[in-house]
Amino acid sequence: CSIALTALLLYSFIILIYGDTTISSGTLSGNELWDNNGSPYYLSGTVTVPSGVTLTISAGVTLMMDRAASLVISGKLVAIGTQGSPIIFTNSSMYHWGSVVFAGDSEKS
Repeated sequence: CSIALTALLLYSFIILIYGDTTISSGTLSGNELWDNNGSPYYLSGTVTVPSGVTLTISAGVTLMMDRAASLVISGKLVAIGTQGSPIIFTNSSMYHWGSVVFAGDSEKS
C-alpha cells in the first residue's frame, strides 16, 4: 500500500514539474520530434513509426510506458542522448513496461 502511494505521489510530482504529453496509441502520420517541451511522454498503448517516417527523440526526454505500451519502429528512430542528458525509457507504474520493437523493415542508420 505504501509503495503504491509513493508511486502515485512521485507520478503527481513529475507532472507538476515537467508537464506531460500523453500518447495513447496509433501510427504516426508524419515525422515527429519528441522534445523536452513535452517531456515526459506517457505511452499507454502501441505507437507505430511506419516505413518512411522518422521519430526523433531529443536528449533529456523521458518516455514513461504502461505495461501494455510498445513502440514499434518500421521507419526510423533517432534517439541520441548524452551522458549529462540521457533519454530515459521507464515504466509509468509499478509494472514493467511493454517493449521497443524494431521491425524487419525498419530503416538502418
